[in-house]
Amino acid sequence: MFRSILRIPPSWSLLAALTVTVGGRILKERMDDTQLTKHFDQLYKYLDERFDLVDQRIDDFEKRVDKRFDAVGDRFDVVEERLDGIETTVNAIYQRLGNVEAEHAAMNQQLDRHERWHHQAADKLGLQLEN
Repeated sequence: MFRSILRIPPSWSLLAALTVTVGGRILKERMDDTQLTKHFDQLYKYLDERFDLVDQRIDDFEKRVDKRFDAVGDRFDVVEERLDGIETTVNAIYQRLGNVEAEHAAMNQQLDRHERWHHQAADKLGLQLEN
């Protein structure tokens, strides 16, 4: 079963010599195919469990990152709403300023017209107006 997955050389098919560490001591033992398969089964199970743990940790990390991105997105939405409100206020102020400038221009024109009429009336009456 594991020969195809792990690509065990055919020379290992009958007996294999593995170095095993037990309690700090190195032991050499000879194993037949069933023992070797059993050890590879244990190794495969251990590695599978470790990869499952790694996958779980990556999934948990991904969820935390997603939550943070969602929180940042929500904060940007709030900032965008505030900026829209500020833009609306600035546009209203700008429009009022344009109206005030137009009113001032009309008032200045009317004031110039009144001043000209006063000078015309004073000239006809023979009066001297001071500036």
